[in-house]
Amino acid sequence: MDVYEVELDSAANVTAQLALFRRVRNAKQLKEMVVAGELKCCMIKPSLILDPFQVAVAAHKAVLNENDQRMTTRSVFTEVIYNLSVSKNISQSLNKFGISDDDENVLVVAIQRGDDGSICDILPSVAGELCSMEDLTSVRELPSIKKVYNVRDEELSISSMLDSVVSRIAAKEFVSFK
Repeated sequence: MDVYEVELDSAANVTAQLALFRRVRNAKQLKEMVVAGELKCCMIKPSLILDPFQVAVAAHKAVLNENDQRMTTRSVFTEVIYNLSVSKNISQSLNKFGISDDDENVLVVAIQRGDDGSICDILPSVAGELCSMEDLTSVRELPSIKKVYNVRDEELSISSMLDSVVSRIAAKEFVSFK
């Protein structure tokens, strides 16, 4: 199975599970199911994701905020999407990084705690082609990522794009990146 898994909290046995889908035919239905709470996950536009580590950092922050009861949003899944954005506006973050009704590429993110919350429960709902996470490079849009995270060419002469993006996610509460 082409699911990417990253440990978020070894003591609590919490992992993030990511699955990339292409040629998705039911994005509108999936979005409705996520909003209704029928699918325990978030669905992200993969065009704005440079690397799975970017999502892991956002998911780790979401889980920490949930544990500390400091979430900005109502669920750990919307918190993941909110954390991906440099904006402190929840609606703007969800609209930019969450899927749209007509999206054909979707990145599904589940938070598994022990045996609860496996992405395997979600995968059958997606009418699309499950791909390897390596295929992310063919669906991501580097100019869009640079624009969303306000990464300038001068910065890339001393830092990698991934470092710049992850730094913005990590420092969102402390710095404005406009």
